[in-house]
Amino acid sequence: MDLAADDVDNIAGFGRISLALHGCQAIFSELSYRYPLKLLSPRVSEPSVAIAYVLTYGGGLVSGDRIDLHVKVASGAALLLLTQGSTKVFKHRAGVRLAKAASDTEDMFGLSTVQKLNVDVQKDGLLLLLPDPVTCFSDAAYNQIQAFHLEEGASAALLDWVTSGRMSRGEEWQFSRYYSVNEVWLGKKRIARDVLLLEEDYGGRRALKDRIGIYSCYATLILCGPKVRTVVDSLYASYHEISIYQLTTHAELIWSMSGIEGGCVVRIAGKETEGVKKWIRGRIDAELCARWTALDDNDLTEEHIEQLLYPLQDDLWTAAACIDRVLDDVDVQRALLDLGIQRTDSAIRRAQEVLLSHTSSSANSNDSERRLTTYFSTHVADAQLCQMRTVLLNRRDRLRSYEEIKERLLTQRISHGFENDAAEGWEDDPWADADPDESSLEPSPSTAPLPLPLSVFLSEDMTLISLALASQMKLEALLIIRNRHFGEIFPYRFEIIDRIPSFVDPSTYRDLLPAHDMQIGMERIDKGNPWRVEDDFSETNIVKSALSETGLPFLIAPDKNQIYSSGLELLSSDEVQTWYKNKVEAVVSSTGMVDMALSLVQHGASQGVVGLDELGEDLSLLSRLVYDSPGSEKFIEPVNMSKWLSLEPHDVILQYLAHSIPETIVSDIRRLVMPYLFVLESRCERAGNPDPELLKRLLYDYILHAHHDTVVPIFESSKPTLVASQRFISDDEDLARLALACLYGSSSLDDWANMSRIFECLPAWSFEADDDDDEADTTVASLGAFLAPSTSRLIASPSDLLVFFKPLPARSLSHALDILDVHLESGEILARWGVPVPLRWFLQSTYDEAQQRAWAMKMARQVNAPSGDLDSEDIWLSLLEDMLKLTRHDEKFTHTAFGALSGDDIRQIFFRGILSTGKFTIAKHVILPRQGERLLDTDVIERLCLDCSREFYDNASSGKFNSGDMKLAYDCLGVAPQSPAVEKERKFIEATSRISSFNLTSRPGVPILPIEIRLTKDKLSLVAGVLSSNESAYKHVEVILELAHKLGFQNDVLAEVKTLAMIADAALQAEDFLRAFEASERMVNAVLKLRQTAPLGADNPQVREAVDVCWVACFQLGRQSEAKDTARKMSLLGRALELCPSDKIVDILTSWRKLETEDIVRRQERNSVRQSRNENGAKQARGRTSTLSSRLQGLHVPSPALPSASALASHTFSRVAASLPFSMHGNSSGERNHSQEGSPDVQSQARHALQRGIGWLIGAEEDEL
Repeated sequence: MDLAADDVDNIAGFGRISLALHGCQAIFSELSYRYPLKLLSPRVSEPSVAIAYVLTYGGGLVSGDRIDLHVKVASGAALLLLTQGSTKVFKHRAGVRLAKAASDTEDMFGLSTVQKLNVDVQKDGLLLLLPDPVTCFSDAAYNQIQAFHLEEGASAALLDWVTSGRMSRGEEWQFSRYYSVNEVWLGKKRIARDVLLLEEDYGGRRALKDRIGIYSCYATLILCGPKVRTVVDSLYASYHEISIYQLTTHAELIWSMSGIEGGCVVRIAGKETEGVKKWIRGRIDAELCARWTALDDNDLTEEHIEQLLYPLQDDLWTAAACIDRVLDDVDVQRALLDLGIQRTDSAIRRAQEVLLSHTSSSANSNDSERRLTTYFSTHVADAQLCQMRTVLLNRRDRLRSYEEIKERLLTQRISHGFENDAAEGWEDDPWADADPDESSLEPSPSTAPLPLPLSVFLSEDMTLISLALASQMKLEALLIIRNRHFGEIFPYRFEIIDRIPSFVDPSTYRDLLPAHDMQIGMERIDKGNPWRVEDDFSETNIVKSALSETGLPFLIAPDKNQIYSSGLELLSSDEVQTWYKNKVEAVVSSTGMVDMALSLVQHGASQGVVGLDELGEDLSLLSRLVYDSPGSEKFIEPVNMSKWLSLEPHDVILQYLAHSIPETIVSDIRRLVMPYLFVLESRCERAGNPDPELLKRLLYDYILHAHHDTVVPIFESSKPTLVASQRFISDDEDLARLALACLYGSSSLDDWANMSRIFECLPAWSFEADDDDDEADTTVASLGAFLAPSTSRLIASPSDLLVFFKPLPARSLSHALDILDVHLESGEILARWGVPVPLRWFLQSTYDEAQQRAWAMKMARQVNAPSGDLDSEDIWLSLLEDMLKLTRHDEKFTHTAFGALSGDDIRQIFFRGILSTGKFTIAKHVILPRQGERLLDTDVIERLCLDCSREFYDNASSGKFNSGDMKLAYDCLGVAPQSPAVEKERKFIEATSRISSFNLTSRPGVPILPIEIRLTKDKLSLVAGVLSSNESAYKHVEVILELAHKLGFQNDVLAEVKTLAMIADAALQAEDFLRAFEASERMVNAVLKLRQTAPLGADNPQVREAVDVCWVACFQLGRQSEAKDTARKMSLLGRALELCPSDKIVDILTSWRKLETEDIVRRQERNSVRQSRNENGAKQARGRTSTLSSRLQGLHVPSPALPSASALASHTFSRVAASLPFSMHGNSSGERNHSQEGSPDVQSQARHALQRGIGWLIGAEEDEL
């Protein structure tokens, strides 16, 4: 039924509700009604939910009243329709009775009360129709028709219920008629239609009361849609758990349910209306609980608590819900805690009543605890509520502390801002913002907002919270926690203090630091001001003990995990003192802020802690180092108390003066070191061990080990010319000893200016020569031996040197200072020429000529000369002049650098030094001047030039003399006057260069070095290496011979013979027989000439060696079958027979016979050819002996009386076999092997043939062969 808005004024009882959703806010777009209908809409906090109360003016409906209400809920909105009491239906007008039931379409409005409800719910909308039950008076008639149209996705919870009437007045089921219809449409489909008709049958035998039975309340609950799905599921779960048994009595309440699309229909019957109400309330509570659970913590408001938790009847669930939610909103959290505590009050009262009832009858506490334990065991809910109350009370205390912290921090932040404004004065910036942003005020760390949210502050362990606040320097918050929750953090008080950063000023957390009670000798404790002076009943020991004895599982288990070791006991006096010492060590070592550690000690002393005086004194001394010493603003070296206390006095002085500069060193010592030394002296006196030399000993030790830059101002402030009271070191002898030990103990090589300045500050005594000078010389000699490095000590320290100078009197000290003057002058000269030495070197080398000579050579070589142009002759002359200054004069020993060397030694060293630099032109001009006397003799110059050249040669990395060290070696020989030795060395360098040009190697891939060539004993092996490494080298016979000559074999015929033999062998290997023959013939001629010219002839050892080389070479070439020149081969074999020893003849003859046989064969072949061409010539040739073989057969050589040919042949064969290794290989061996094939006794035949040949050669008769 759709009616226009104007028609509302014309229809009684008509009403319209239209709920729309604008954004997130549910707003009634229309709320209109006509008498007797009345609609009310209270304010609600939930923006998307609206509530409407349906009322009547008379408090009920009378006969003839007609209510027609149309409701429309927009998408996303939620509407809750309620009534303010039961819907009372009064009886109809007197005299009118309804004899029969009227149909829905019949116009019965005039006779009964009619109420219609038509509801449209759009998608995602929600309708909750939860009216009070309908109560019909006696003889009343009531008709109700309700239609609900839901779109897809819409939800609805519909309750329709009726009671039996006014039972208190005896009106039970005495109304005339109750007719109710509920239809639910989902889209265009009707998914449910529920009809209930209760009508008195006046004509029947049984009254309505008798037919309905014992139940006095009937209800129908229809649930549909996704938003009530949780309730539907819960009902289904409960319904499926119902077990049906045969009952002897009627149940107080029964219910059933039917499923519909998207929901269910539940029907309830109960004996009492209140029982039905509780049952429905329980189901509604489940829905409220589900809605509460579905809410996010950030969305909770106080109205949610009022709407969803306050209506709940279950105290345990409500208290648990209050504990479960830990929020960041202070107001909402406070409301939750107040509600939770309120819901636990009843359980506390019941427990107190149990305890009080037992206490009045018995005074035994154990019985009371046992009775309370029994009660909690049987009333688990109360036990859990008691435990929850403890948690809730603790959270409420924490909430109050949190509010106090916020208020305190806010107040300090505001005051901090005011202080900043006051500090700015009256400056007014016309361009500044009128209202500056509060965030621009930078709070200090202690006044910054609390970093912990409320939820963490309430739920986390208070110890952990305190530790976090301490580490973040939220000291105001920490002090409040200490004041309000002292009992919770007391066991961990020291861990909390240790978590505070060490750089924080202890005065800001002085209330947290331990104090000392002088009366009891223990730690003093201030328990603070907790929120509740007395414990709640749930927090008493008897309740806690009873709860623990029940053994029941609690919703919240007590936390038994302790992270830190607890300190429940009070500390003793010594323990408090130890804690402060450890804390000071931690502060100093972690931050280096000694002032904070000193403040901590001062606070501890003010709190009565004893034993901190000495610690404070040490901190004061340490503070001088950290804050007053030079460079303290850049002091970055870590400092800790234990290290400071472990430092020796000498190390402390070094720490004080580590960053002092020469300009302030004296004042720093007087300002920092002297007070420290005075403290040490006083401590020694207090300890009963006075040490009057302590101050002087420590100061002198520092001076001895300090750098010269630092020491110079100290010596200058101690000059003997100053007033004694102003002198830093007033004793002249001590001053001299310190200077001697300091200078001779120094390893400096370039600080000669400062050392001279120190020397200028020393006293000058005037003494005549005396025995004390010898004592000083002895001391100097002893020092030289002492300063020599050894396995036990590498370098002597200045303190060690002071021991040597301490016994010397003033006269000896004066002589020692004279020696020091000479050493300083010598040191400056050496440093000027780039060969500096420490001053102690002069003591070490005083009598060491080798050491002085080595240093003079280094000086002459000028490798690291820093001054002058080495290409200038004047520079070298200046060097010579300075070197001569450092030598001894007139054969008298001096303490100069080269006092052990003569002038001639220095000139030779100087000349060699020039040569080593390659300045040969300057060397010639200096050593061989055109005018004036020569510095050195000619033979000395020659020797030095040869030595220097050989040094260059040995250091050369390449053998080519046109570059590098080889060029220097070659050019160096041009300085000396020319002589055979010089010329020989020059040719040797040329030979080395020639060998290098042939790429001769010492190892595969590594070119031979010049020094390897020089160290080669057999220089001819180098020639052999050239021939073997270069295939064409043998072709250059003259070059190879010249190479041998330059290697030192000039006019050496034996070397020439060997060289020609190697050339012939190389040509033979290359099968260049022509050059091999030429070299061999030249070699033979040289040998023959040598035999003729040698003094002893053939008996000369050199001749014998040349002959051996020659005949072996001739034999090797002569037996080569590949060579075709038979004449030359036979000639060479003939020379071999001529020159070889007699025991080698057999082998050579073998090759000769073979060569001869081959020659005969070739001649026969040639003759056969000629014979075939010229038969006449062949006939004439037959009458002559045409072969050498035939001529030799007839040849008889007479010989002197010799042993038998057989014995001689046997002896000769044995010697050849034993001494000729080449007779066992080569072609001869091959020939013999070939001749042995097929012979039964090869050795016998060979011996027989050999004997015959030798016998023929020596002229034996035929019968002797």
